[in-house]
Order: sequence, then structure tokens, then C-alpha cells
Amino acid sequence: TLDLVTFDGYRVVPVLNLWTVLNENDIHNGLADVSVEFMMVFPDPLEGGDVLSVQGPPGFTCVDTVPDCKDFSYLPSSDSSLHLVDSGAPTCTFVGAVCTIRFVVFSAVDANAPIFFRLSTTNPAMEPGTGSNYWLVSHVRDDVPISTAAAVSWNVESQLENVFIVLSDSVGAGSTATINVNFTAVSNAEALVIIPIEPDGFDFSNASVSLGVSSSSTNEIQINTSIVASETVSLSIENVLLPSTGGQTTFDVVTYENSLQRDEKLAVLGFFLPGSISVMSTTLTSFYREQPHMYPIESLFPARASELARAEFVVSFQLDVYAGYRLQVASEGPGARSLTPSDFFVVLCGTVESMVETSVVAISLHALEATLMPSSDSTTVALVASAQYKISLWCTPGAGANTWRFDVRDTATLMSTNSGNSGITPGYQVLPSLSLTLLPERPAPGTTTNLTISVEKGDAVVNELSLIGPPGYIFPDTCGSLCTAGQALTATNQRVAHIALEDGSSMSDFNLTFQIQVQVPVSTSSTTWFVEARGWVSGTKLATAWASHPGFPVVHMPSVVSYGAVANVRTQLVIEFATSGPATRILLQAPATFVLSCMTDPLWSLGLSGANCSEDPLTITVTEPLVGDIAFALQADLPSTTPDNCTFNLLVEDGNEVAVDAAYGVLGKSLEDDFGMGVIADSGIPWISDATLIWSHSGANSTSLITMRITFAFEVRVIKAVLVTLPSGFAHLVTSPYEMAISRRFPLHPTTWLEYAQADSLKVVVDDTGILSISAGEYSFSFSVTVPSSMSWNNIWYISLCTLATCSSPTDATVFVSFPLAGFGIGDSYDMTSAVSHFGFILCFTLAFWFH
Repeated sequence: TLDLVTFDGYRVVPVLNLWTVLNENDIHNGLADVSVEFMMVFPDPLEGGDVLSVQGPPGFTCVDTVPDCKDFSYLPSSDSSLHLVDSGAPTCTFVGAVCTIRFVVFSAVDANAPIFFRLSTTNPAMEPGTGSNYWLVSHVRDDVPISTAAAVSWNVESQLENVFIVLSDSVGAGSTATINVNFTAVSNAEALVIIPIEPDGFDFSNASVSLGVSSSSTNEIQINTSIVASETVSLSIENVLLPSTGGQTTFDVVTYENSLQRDEKLAVLGFFLPGSISVMSTTLTSFYREQPHMYPIESLFPARASELARAEFVVSFQLDVYAGYRLQVASEGPGARSLTPSDFFVVLCGTVESMVETSVVAISLHALEATLMPSSDSTTVALVASAQYKISLWCTPGAGANTWRFDVRDTATLMSTNSGNSGITPGYQVLPSLSLTLLPERPAPGTTTNLTISVEKGDAVVNELSLIGPPGYIFPDTCGSLCTAGQALTATNQRVAHIALEDGSSMSDFNLTFQIQVQVPVSTSSTTWFVEARGWVSGTKLATAWASHPGFPVVHMPSVVSYGAVANVRTQLVIEFATSGPATRILLQAPATFVLSCMTDPLWSLGLSGANCSEDPLTITVTEPLVGDIAFALQADLPSTTPDNCTFNLLVEDGNEVAVDAAYGVLGKSLEDDFGMGVIADSGIPWISDATLIWSHSGANSTSLITMRITFAFEVRVIKAVLVTLPSGFAHLVTSPYEMAISRRFPLHPTTWLEYAQADSLKVVVDDTGILSISAGEYSFSFSVTVPSSMSWNNIWYISLCTLATCSSPTDATVFVSFPLAGFGIGDSYDMTSAVSHFGFILCFTLAFWFH
């Protein structure tokens, strides 16, 4: 031995017979609460005053409120004894990130007696270092260790914090979308792996990220990027194909460094993936289509911009929709529709449609929100998954592109949507309005007229125009240079004309003007015209625009028919009308019970040049064309009663017998019998007749003696005046009551029997004392007039019987009946023998008045 040194060694402390630490539920997540069971068996007996100390690895907490240990309890050992229980609960401290559990022994405990207890701890955010991840226990008496032991703790898997996984867009199942991921790392790392758990069907094959480099497979994605502990990471994963089934999503998120796991967050609750809303069909019908009985033509056309229309969608929902959920319907884009909450409904499609209760409000001009089954329990299914429903609402389409979006929300959560890969439901194509102008030459009834049509087509594609006339209008087979007649509409029998270029090419001019021919009806129930533009769009000929025009009335010639409207009387019937002509034939149709004659009885042409008359039908032919105001008279035998349809038709034709003007339905006068006149009726005998005009001279500017006669068949008591009306240009020469000769038997008013202040009329007033009445017989009224230099076109005299003495014209309401009498022309003569005889009587009668 060369060298030898002796020194004191260290004391060796015995090891516990048993020291176990059990993570009861095998929880390893960082910052997770863990229930821990401890078992310790000491080789030496425990004496009062001894101290037992348990120390956890760094970062594990065990303190509830100092000095109380968290969830501490003694547990029975295998022999069911609670050793050490009389020593009470231990105290816990957490100093220097280390948890210490301290027991003070109160009474002795035998050696090898198992001591079993439980308390809760919280895992640290990350695992302690390899050399410190132990639970230590010691038995100390008077500050001297008696025995000790160490037990390896469990692995701690550090957890990512504040993990959020959300969709960047409000899209539904089956869509391609961007997913935003945010988290705070506990450990430094260089890679992140995201694995979707539920629902199945995520596809990251084409995904890309906004931060770092990724590698992906169908069901997971790895993102290589620098991750720094305690710093927030935000990234976006684009072009992720979402599962085809909606529902709550969950993900596992794990970070790595050098292929070693660092942090994780498992079963992260991500976003709620809205279930898809499938739109099976879409329909847009115009406001007019909803009321075809009121709008039979408009209802045939598609909806137009800026006009109310009904939008209907047949949809199905991937997920059940519950009562209280809100169905949102929105129109989007530059041509977004204005939506109306009234008359909104959701109907379950089927053999018997079932209405779903809704409460609807407008949340914007272009969006509605319908609360589904608001009066039902929230567990009630309002819309059954996969069933088909019809959503119907009013909207006002705008011009431009638009789309429709359907969302179902539970408060703020989007539960279902139709937003997907290909965008939301395309909007309806609505038609623009055309500008239509119509200019007829003269729409006289029964004539064929030229009609100028002007259309401003705007941006519409036009290969053909279809013109729909009002009821009764007829287009000739060839109605113009580019016009052909088409088939009548089945619903209304209205005629259609088609206008197109010969080669069928598009009409490129902004303003389109055409002239066509159309036959005008006698009357029409509507004057509205319609035009529909059709054009080739994507290989299909479609309606591209339409318009309506209020049209124009059927213009009947201004016409008047006058006659002495007395039952059974023979009277002159006078026709007055104005025509734009030129016309050489006049055709007159009277009620069937009126008997008109002009061949054996007089025709008073009143200026018609070379007039020739034929009957059946009654036709007047003239040698010189007629234009302007026309009048003529002929003899008529009137029936005993007024016809049910007491109207006259008058047609004017040119030299080619083509109608140029007409008047249909000219009202005649109702026939008066003895009712109200106080006469004694005798069947078949007119109570008044033989109205006659006699003149002495007819030279221009001459003085002529006029006699007007009328015959009463019975005594008449209610006639209060006889009114004589002169034609235009004539003036009477009566300046006193004694200058008009009146039949002696006529019952004159005792004082004011003649009113003569008006140059073109004379009124003989009947006695109003009730003593006298007009007896049966013939009465004459004679007076002098000045003949004009030329006769007016309506050279007609009237003798009118008035029920009140206030009457002043033949058309007054107080005129009971008025007889028109055709006047004489310049140079016309009357039967002078008759005239002289009457003149002698008149002269004597007048002298008798003067000396009365």
C-alpha cells in the first residue's frame, strides 16, 4: 500500500417499502385537472410528531386555497383501514412552482401499514425536464430523514391554447371554402398537422395555405411554419373541400419539432358546418300570370323588370330545421330584387300540400326573414330533412345579373345554406320593356287602315316581332312588306301578326318602324295592343322583351239620326254625318222594324250631287265624291213599338266599294205612343202625323212664306208649346205676335202666345189656363223668312212639341217629340196650287188676328 486515506461516508436512508403515484384517469393533457391516488408504505413505524412530505414535479399544482389541498381524501387500504386519518388532512403549498404536501403524524402508526389517499392536481402546460419529472416522498423525525422514495410521474402532453377553427365564408356542406386557424403555442415547433375527425369527407388534396408550406392528403394537412411559444399563430387554408354532410366539426391539431410531438389539442370543436339547401327548381311568374282572368294576354308573357312578380323555389334541406329557426331569403347582385314580406309562404310538397307557419319580416330591401313555426316548441321539426318544400314570395325584379341565397339560422349560427362551390342559386332572367308607339291613319269601324308601328328595342335581341291586336281586329294574310298574319290566340281568339326580315336575321336598329294593314272592328272590348320580341339566345329562340300600348278607340263617324219618334207614323228620317272620305256610296242599315224607302218615295238629297238611291240594302250613290259634313233625308214608316236594339249603321265606301268610313250603333230615338200625352188611344193610329214644310219662294236672298203643318189624331192636353227651328242661314221676319199666322182652332196662350226674339226659331205657347186643349185636327203655322244666299249642308227644319214652355231647341229634355223636315234648295219649287190655297187661308187668318 503506497497511500491510504480514511474519511467519513454518508448516511444511507432506507427506501419506502411501497411508493406509488397513479394518474387515476390517465389524463396527460397540459393544464388538465388530474385525480391522483397515492400509496405509501414505510419500513419504520411512525411516531407522533413525525413529518411526512410529498413533493410533486415542477409545475404540478395541488393547492385549492392555501393551506388546503385540492380535493384531498383518505382512502381505505386493502385491509379497509384508514391509517393516519386521526392526524387530519395535510397542508399544501405551492412555492417555486413546486407543490408540497405535508402530513404531521398525531399518533403512532405501525411499520408497513399502508397509507392511501387522493387529491387533485393540474398538469403543467408542458412536461417538466426528464430529470425532474418525479414525485418524491420522505419520512422525517426531528429533521432527520428516516426513509425516502421517488416515483416517476406521467408524461405531460402540452396543449395548444386558444384554438379556433372557423370558416371564412358562410358556405354549406359540399362547398369549397377557406378555413381560418388560430392558436397559441406552448412549445416552439416547426410543423403543424390538422386532422379532421367529424364529419367524414374533408378533402385537403387541393388545399393551400397563406402561411408556410403545406403537404396534404385527402384527410389531413401538414403545414411547415415557424411556431414560437406563447405567440399566436393565424393562418388560412384555402380550397378545402368540405364534407357533403353538415354538422358540428371536430379536429385534432398537433405541432412537431424534428418529428417529435410538441403541443396538441385534440377534439377541438371547430365550426358548425351548415347543411346544404338544394334548389330543385325555380319559377318566376309575372303579376299578370297570377290573375289570367283579368290579364289574359299579359299572363302569356314572362316577367319584366320593375314589375311585381312571384318567385317560387322547390328546395330540400339536408338537416332537420327546428321551430324557431329563421329562414332567410335574399336576392343579391346588381340586379337584386326588391322582396315583399306579404303573402310569403312555405309549403310541404306532396299529394296534399301542407302550409308551414311563418312570421315574416323584411330585414332589408332585398332580404326577408321568416321565423318558422314561432308558436311551437323548439324541439319540433319545422322542416324535415330531405323533404321538398316550395318557398313562394313576391318580388320586383331589377335589371342586371342577380342570385338568390337561402340560409337557415339558429339565432346567430348558420345551420343550413344553399351557398356552395358553384355559387348560390342563379337569378331569374327578366325581360326589359320595349317602347311601343302606334299611329293609325283613321281607325274607322269596318275599314282596313294603315297602322305605323314604332318599337324602341333597347338591348333586346330581336329576330321577330309578334303584334297582338285587340279583340275583333283582323290582319290580312299579307299585312305589310315584312308582315304576315299568324294564328289567333287560343285563349282569346285575338289575331296575331308576325314581322320579320326576309332572311330571319336580327333587327339591329335601335328604333324599328313598320307599316302594316289591319281591319278595324265595329267595336272592341279592349283597345290595348301588345308586341312581343323574340330572338335567338344561345341557340334557342326565346321571348326577349314585350310591351303594351293603350291603343286607340274605334273612331266612328260623327253621326246623328233624327225622325219624328211616334209609333206607327210615316215621317222623314234625316241622317247627318261627317266623313273624311272620299266616298261615293252610302249604305244605311236601320232597325228591322223600320221601313225605309227611297225609290217610290222621296229622297231629299240636301246637296248630294247626282244622288241615286236603291233599296235592300238601302244604298245612295253620288256622282261626286263626298268629304266633310253630309246630310240627307228619306221616308220611313215607324213600327208600333221601339225595337230592342234601336240603332243604325252607316257605312261609307269609295268608288271601289272599299269602306273608308263608318258609324255603327248610332242611337235612334224611342217611339212615343199616347202614354202621358192625355190622348184617347186607338190601336195602329199615330197620335200625331203629317208634319209638312211648304214654301212660296226659294231664290237666294229672297223672302219666302213658310208654312209648317202637323196633324193631331186625338185631343192632346199636355203639350205646352210648339217650337219651330230654322236651318242655319235662315232668319224669320216676325217682329210681332200678329205676324205669324196660326190655325184659328189652336189654343193660344191668352197673352204671350208667341216668342220670336231668336232669329232662327219661333215658339207658339199653348193656353195654360186648363180651359183649352189641342183638339184633334190639322194645324198650320205660317211666317215669312229671308232665304240665305246658299244653303247649309244640314238644311233641316224642325217642328217640336214641348211639355214645358221653356224649351228652346229640338234636343231639349222637355221636347216630347220633334219632326225633322228636309229643307228646299235654292231654286226649288213647291206645288204652287197647294201653296196659293194655303196662302189665301193664311192671309185671311193673319188679317183676322190684326183686327181681333
